[in-house]
Amino acid sequence: APLIAGGSAGSDHFTVPAFQISADGSRVVYLADQDTDGIPELFRAPVDASAPAQRIHPPLAAGQGVNAFRLSPDGATVVYTAGELASGGLDIRLYAAPLDGSAPARVLTPPIAERPGVNSFELTADGSTAVYRASTLGEFRYELFTVPLDGGAPPTKLRGPLGPSGVSSFLLSPDGARALYFTSGSLYVVPTDGSQPPLLLDD
Repeated sequence: APLIAGGSAGSDHFTVPAFQISADGSRVVYLADQDTDGIPELFRAPVDASAPAQRIHPPLAAGQGVNAFRLSPDGATVVYTAGELASGGLDIRLYAAPLDGSAPARVLTPPIAERPGVNSFELTADGSTAVYRASTLGEFRYELFTVPLDGGAPPTKLRGPLGPSGVSSFLLSPDGARALYFTSGSLYVVPTDGSQPPLLLDD
């Protein structure tokens, strides 16, 4: 759709990827400050332009915006983070919404007072679960959590050794069964279902 003056789709200040195509190739999901300049929101549109774009989430509060998003492997669900944009972000939370618009977006994480809240997330290969990094220990000190995308259970903390700044980065194994994370220069691996304590990997 025509963008507001100064608006853009996928400009440099948006988190990559700025858009994704659904698994069946029928829809595109994209970030754009389409309605309010400087406020990134999330939209879906048919690739063949047979219908106008629609915003995926309800209207956001003043000063809030969408930070990042991913489509589930089957393309049925959009998972995204949204929260305050200024001063490093505040109460950035994780949401999930059906791509077809059949139900409203649901919030997956509780309010997080520490900046920036949810910092990054990955989806398991089966699309059932999100693993995310959030600052719950203090400002910009991170822990790892898992939460089902269907909202059927609250987040679960993946407990393990943490350095002064918490988890600095993480990634998932290809099958999504394990998370590897760095803390204070050490690498640990932990099952994403929390069934076993973390193991320190050899240098």
